[in-house]
Amino acid sequence: MLASYPSRSTTQLWHSTANPMLYLLPCFVMTIIALVAAFTFGFLEGAGYGSPSGGVLLGLMAPWPIVALIWTTVDAVMCRHKALHPKQAIVSGSVIVFGYVVFGAICIGAWYGGNVDWVIAAWELLCAIPYAVYLWAAVRALKAGKKASKAEARVRGLQSET
Repeated sequence: MLASYPSRSTTQLWHSTANPMLYLLPCFVMTIIALVAAFTFGFLEGAGYGSPSGGVLLGLMAPWPIVALIWTTVDAVMCRHKALHPKQAIVSGSVIVFGYVVFGAICIGAWYGGNVDWVIAAWELLCAIPYAVYLWAAVRALKAGKKASKAEARVRGLQSET
């Protein structure tokens, strides 16, 4: 099912090195889990203990997974209906990895007090891993495209000599 998901132009731009949707699917799953964890933990922390830190926790942990989910959805739609260029995937992957690392570090630092609250915040740091793999696949596809264009130029040069 996912093998036929990308459009022809996306497959051509990625030079059949990778199926971007196979890399976006784990990103979707990890981001949805991060959102569920952020909302659940934010509401439980705020309501269960009666402390005002639940709203702060929700305010720190929820925004970046929401941004990542929207951006990943845009990439998936572009992959299917238009052309998802590897450069676009590199930009989105870089921004999302950077955001998850920064927000994950901030959340871990904010809730590291000797208890297990920081473990939920560490999930945001772990969410950077599938996006980093997606970024690696996009870089590999971009390199394959550059290599293919150099080979085409050489072939054209040889054909013009004969």
